[in-house]
Amino acid sequence: MCAIDVPLLFEVGWDQVCTYTALVYAPPFVQQQRLKKRPDLTASKIEHILNRQWPLDKKIVLATYEIQSGLSKWNTFRQLSAIIKDIKSK
Repeated sequence: MCAIDVPLLFEVGWDQVCTYTALVYAPPFVQQQRLKKRPDLTASKIEHILNRQWPLDKKIVLATYEIQSGLSKWNTFRQLSAIIKDIKSK
């Protein structure tokens, strides 16, 4: 099993080389908070980053799995563990 982390996976077509995809997403307010913490990003850069992404509902349809990362790290880990277990069972 190999995992790749590609922020714009679907937008650039890399999903075509993957057997399974996991969409990791956070609610928009969490996404904004995370981006604002990065010192190199201005408001216009943040807007540019967000505008490059497809809408969440479009990516959910394409993803094999979904991981909501806006809660705790434990919750994210639990979701990832369940996905790995599911893939191994196939």
